Amino acid sequence: AAVILEDGRPVGYVHPQAGALRAEILEGGRRPRPGGPRLLQRNLQADFPASVALGAKAVLRVKLSRRRGRPEKPGLEVLQPAGSELDVIVQARRGFEVEGEPRGRLVVGSSDEYTPLRFTLRAIEPGEGDLRVIVFRQGAVIGYLRLTPQVGPAPAEAPSGGERVQFGQPLAEVQVETPDLSLHIEETWDGAGRHGFVMYLSASDASLHLNLKKFGPVLFQSEPGPFFGDFYRKIEGLPLTSVDEQSRASRELEGWGVFLFENLFPPEAQELLWSLRGRIRTVFIQSAEPWVPWELCRLTGMENGRKTEGAFFCEAFEMTRWLPGTGIKPALHLSRLAVVVPASSGLPYSAAELEFLLGLAGNGRQVERIPARYLDLFKAFSAGSYDGWHFSGHGAARGKDPNQAEMILDEQETLTPIRLSGEAANLGRTSPLVFLNACQIGQGGMSLTDAGGWARQFLAAGAGAFIGAHWAIYDRTAYFFARELYSRLLGGLPVGRAVREARLAVKPAGDPTWLAYTVFAHPLARIAR
Repeated sequence: AAVILEDGRPVGYVHPQAGALRAEILEGGRRPRPGGPRLLQRNLQADFPASVALGAKAVLRVKLSRRRGRPEKPGLEVLQPAGSELDVIVQARRGFEVEGEPRGRLVVGSSDEYTPLRFTLRAIEPGEGDLRVIVFRQGAVIGYLRLTPQVGPAPAEAPSGGERVQFGQPLAEVQVETPDLSLHIEETWDGAGRHGFVMYLSASDASLHLNLKKFGPVLFQSEPGPFFGDFYRKIEGLPLTSVDEQSRASRELEGWGVFLFENLFPPEAQELLWSLRGRIRTVFIQSAEPWVPWELCRLTGMENGRKTEGAFFCEAFEMTRWLPGTGIKPALHLSRLAVVVPASSGLPYSAAELEFLLGLAGNGRQVERIPARYLDLFKAFSAGSYDGWHFSGHGAARGKDPNQAEMILDEQETLTPIRLSGEAANLGRTSPLVFLNACQIGQGGMSLTDAGGWARQFLAAGAGAFIGAHWAIYDRTAYFFARELYSRLLGGLPVGRAVREARLAVKPAGDPTWLAYTVFAHPLARIAR
């Protein structure tokens, strides 16, 4: 191999094996403000063979470089403060297993920053592999890379068809505020093929000594998709016609929240979160799995020798979530809001919601009603000129595929997540805030090749925030929730705090709508003025 030197330092090499994989990923950033930290431009590179024989071992090298991406594979520019500690975790999702420690650390600007981290992987399953390299800074994902090497049944020879690599994208700028607690969830499988996850907790308070502290794995004992589908149907079936029934339903929900907390979090994680509940305000959950309603987990712990219940996560914390591998938007805009309210919905409060939304126009903000017809929506999505989308009406989950969930439009037309592709994906050019105030819009699950649903499709297109409901919601409460939320967002509150306050404002209505919403955004993102 030939070593490449830059300013006297080794910054790369040329491997004689023609099929070696080389991937580059960078994080976006800004020039430093006067008096701010010195920012250094770097690439993150990962090198791995294009194919590996079944049963053989190969080394994945991950390192920093000052070299820019090649023209045919341009990198994304990154600026990181000197001294930034970048934590790297390697996840083998298919075809391989990691032998030894799957994590390491690179320090920007250090004397050994160009020395690669080395991870040994063994090929255990023939076919196309799936490797993930996830990069964190202060507990938040800033880079995400996927490699798809082949596992062959015989000693592998490098294919001549080129590199098999998908590029990650920048997830956060350097100046993004850090939430009090970041929780990163990664899917995993055991030797028997059972599905589960591991979690990594990080805290912004250095005195807590939490930096990607690992908990788990937690293995599902039943299929999570059907389990949570039944879970939502039970919530929808709670009787609420009297004060007594509402009180009983509230207690049922609290019990289910405790069940989720005690089954989804290992005991040591439960004790930690219970002990920190008074020291944490903002919580950011980055989870690749599509099923779990983390908002509904209800804190519980021991006080004076007795088991005591606390609040739901979304009640106790200014909590939001996000999908790793999707670009986080630290600033949102709401200067041109598109409103979709089907005239045929028959919902008593849809007219009031429309009137309220149209009344947000002014002070430089435009609000435009888009006809609730498929072709009109496709045209508006394709234009990519709206930085806010609000839908009020009926939605429904259809079957097992979340990409078949429907928005009910006028004239018996429907819109599904699968149609947010092609030209319609231009809707993400403005990084819009998307609020689908309809039933069952927030549910996710596994689609044809990956997790799907409205949230994933809108975020994949480039949306900066997504708000939807896991289950059927009550029209009146949903209308007031929208009023409370927009009033707070436009008043300058960050997303996490605005959503929590809006939930608490409508909680006295006595139905579960206040718990139904799932919010994908950075918890400290605000509407820019």
